[in-house]
Amino acid sequence: MVLRNRHRATFSTTADRRSRSLRRWIHQATDDLREQTDEPGWQYVGFHDLRRTWATQLRSADVDAMVVCDWGGWNDLDTFLDHCRGTHTPEAQRRERQKVKWL
Repeated sequence: MVLRNRHRATFSTTADRRSRSLRRWIHQATDDLREQTDEPGWQYVGFHDLRRTWATQLRSADVDAMVVCDWGGWNDLDTFLDHCRGTHTPEAQRRERQKVKWL
């Protein structure tokens, strides 16, 4: 992912990679998984699938949506929510239910 300049200082050690490198790593990993599992569906996993999964996992861990939006490089919260409003893990749903006594 090519990160905007304002993100480079914060994430230079973890995410300062070009799209080509990330796509190559994903392709290698999904090829390995396809061979290991004999599941052809791995060929359809791409960068955006992993980005959405990553964001959903962060949200499930109760990371603020605006922080995830910023870390992931989404331009605004609406765009982020349109693409990443997935189902949260059962643990995250239980944690949220506990915040409301009448549920």
